[in-house]
Amino acid sequence: MRIVDQFLGPCVVLLLRMCSIFRVRGNRKYAVDRVCLMKTSAIGDTVLVLSAVEALRKKYPNIRVDLVCGASNYEFARLSGAFDNLIRISATNPLSSILKLRKLRYDIVVDFASWARLDAIYSFFITADIRLGFWSRCQFRHYAYDKCARHSDLLHEIDNYAALCKIVGIDELLPPVLTWGGGGESIGFPSRYVVFHLWSGGSRSKQKSWPLENWIDLIRSTYSEFGIDVVLTGGPADKFRTYQLVAEIGNDIGSHVFNAAGISLSETLDVLSRAQCVVSVDTGVMHIAAALGVKVLSLHGPTHSDRWGGVSNRVVALNVFESIQQAPISLGYERCDDNIMSLLSTVSVKEKLFEMLKSESSHIEQYQVSQS
Repeated sequence: MRIVDQFLGPCVVLLLRMCSIFRVRGNRKYAVDRVCLMKTSAIGDTVLVLSAVEALRKKYPNIRVDLVCGASNYEFARLSGAFDNLIRISATNPLSSILKLRKLRYDIVVDFASWARLDAIYSFFITADIRLGFWSRCQFRHYAYDKCARHSDLLHEIDNYAALCKIVGIDELLPPVLTWGGGGESIGFPSRYVVFHLWSGGSRSKQKSWPLENWIDLIRSTYSEFGIDVVLTGGPADKFRTYQLVAEIGNDIGSHVFNAAGISLSETLDVLSRAQCVVSVDTGVMHIAAALGVKVLSLHGPTHSDRWGGVSNRVVALNVFESIQQAPISLGYERCDDNIMSLLSTVSVKEKLFEMLKSESSHIEQYQVSQS
């Protein structure tokens, strides 16, 4: 579908624009009562969209906010409780998706996709007074919208979202906050632990992954230094390779390393929300942990934290590259060397993680003293 999107998408978007040449654009009047947001993939991006939802509800208290989503982010959107309704569409059957979307009617449609032409096409078929989306360099997708915000590769994505929201009168977006009231007692993991999330999703998962031998070294060193258990999270596809990694760690500390890969997203939220700290590569779990208010150490190689880092004052990011301009991945599909993450040394990761855990331990000790 990505190849179809890349080569056929711009032509379809331009054709749709020509078909709607007589549509009134520009400074037309519109209400802000029923709003449809579009984010058809990527959990991390959907976490950032929560900031837009919160800002819209604050400015327009009686607003209805629906989300058009896909298979990869539907469950998170449902668990977040942020949306009044979810419209799930198929990424592999555009025609059925378009037929479903044609039945919808909103005051405003806001497409948060930065490069996908297919999302622009979807937004065109939703009946709305006004459609908003990004003008992205060399993506040829903006023809589907009535008003556009210029997307910048030099800004964090939440700042790009803020630029889009300004069109409907939103002055700023605050960091996303995810309130989670899940249980957690039934999961069976220890009461005090750190979470390591080794696996990235998406088409550039290999390039975003830190070498497994580095993770094994970090696990051993963390337990040796703090005596704290380690929980390894991941998706269903990561379950077996996580078991293999635990086996490589050895019996001496293997009983203190727990494989949580493959548990439900709801259970994963429970695990993340109770962690002392989360160490993660650049992926959706990192953004979820940041929105939960957990301490996060994020590891960035081909991406840069100033562009894609977690948005929270409890996030510490380690980058291979010094600036956004040097990082090869911006929109998410760009090609890059497979070994960039190996340039992130275990020494630097250990140093920063140990600093964060010592701070957490000091806080716990002070709390216990004050209670006694």
